[in-house]
Amino acid sequence: MKHGLPAHAGELAQLYLAYFGRPMDWSGIDFYTAHGGTLDLFALARGFSASPESQQLYGTTFGAAQVNAIYQNLFNRDAEAAGVAYWTGEVNAGRLTAAGAALGILLGAQNDDKVAVSHKLQVAMQFSAHVDTQSEVNGFSNAQAAAAARAFLHSVDSSTASLNSAMANLDAQVAAAVAASTHAQSANEVQLVGVSPPDYAAA
Repeated sequence: MKHGLPAHAGELAQLYLAYFGRPMDWSGIDFYTAHGGTLDLFALARGFSASPESQQLYGTTFGAAQVNAIYQNLFNRDAEAAGVAYWTGEVNAGRLTAAGAALGILLGAQNDDKVAVSHKLQVAMQFSAHVDTQSEVNGFSNAQAAAAARAFLHSVDSSTASLNSAMANLDAQVAAAVAASTHAQSANEVQLVGVSPPDYAAA
């Protein structure tokens, strides 16, 4: 049984949203917050960006297509030309690493994009907090569960209606993610854990 999220979980949630497009799982929460200190997000971003789960979401080559995929994940929209030019320019000039781009774009969000990120983070944090029984913790642990949670989080945007709807359906969505995982395990699919505890990618 889990009793609330630990300190610095909010920082970790930013990495999960930026690189995986989903809420945190407890293996990652326990691993990354065990030391109790502030997280070095850009240092951790290197590992998150290199993970198979993130590379499935964004591809392995930084450029306009990857910037657009990041915008779709974070903001539910295509990147405008000026945004693509800015972020590729930052990386090409060495002011931002390619691995740090998704985090940089999240932290640099403005206007409705900033609201969308805030809403997604609120829902993601509450989703992880609602994964609080041992069966749910065990169930939210593979690619199928991650995909279900990612689809749920993608339904959240800058509108208050999307935030309220997601918050009202947290328990049902946790159950759906766990059910997706259980179905996959009953079909003898492998439970996948990548290089880092939070990485669940399809083989």
